[in-house]
Amino acid sequence: MTPAQIDYLRDFAIEFLPRAQADRAQVSRLGGDFYSKLAFTSVMVRGNASTTAVEYAAAQVLESVCLLQQSLTKKERADTLHNLTAAANGLCLHTGKTISWLASVPEGIEPEPVPEAQKPLPSIAGQFLSTAEAAKAMGFAEQTLRQWASTESGPISPTKVARRLKWAGDDILEMLRNRM
Repeated sequence: MTPAQIDYLRDFAIEFLPRAQADRAQVSRLGGDFYSKLAFTSVMVRGNASTTAVEYAAAQVLESVCLLQQSLTKKERADTLHNLTAAANGLCLHTGKTISWLASVPEGIEPEPVPEAQKPLPSIAGQFLSTAEAAKAMGFAEQTLRQWASTESGPISPTKVARRLKWAGDDILEMLRNRM
């Protein structure tokens, strides 16, 4: 993989991480070590329980890109490039985007799995979910759903049940199908 391709993957991952975008802006304004900031951001994103699958995959890409900036042995570099390819393929899978020059991951190597807390709920059809459950199923922060409800601006709307917001599982599944 060429340095230009690695930079492309870095920028592709940053596109899905607002905090990394802020890091880039801060480094361009104030200076500093961009890759140290990106490495820290990727660790913070991956450690956050409310991180979406897309953000998690983008953080994996950034982590591999940052590792490539260090002095590595030939084997470590090859392993890191392999991990970068796997992570980038995972990000493409989650975002529905295709990078034509990105090699597929050889058989037997899987991208790092998404933590259990970030996987969709098993079966939500016909159910009404709390805001926390709905956010987990859709891969959004709870506050995003609350904002949708208060401004009536989201792709789906909740129902109020005893002063609580309830989100229809069928609506969530439909939104997720349309997003893919």
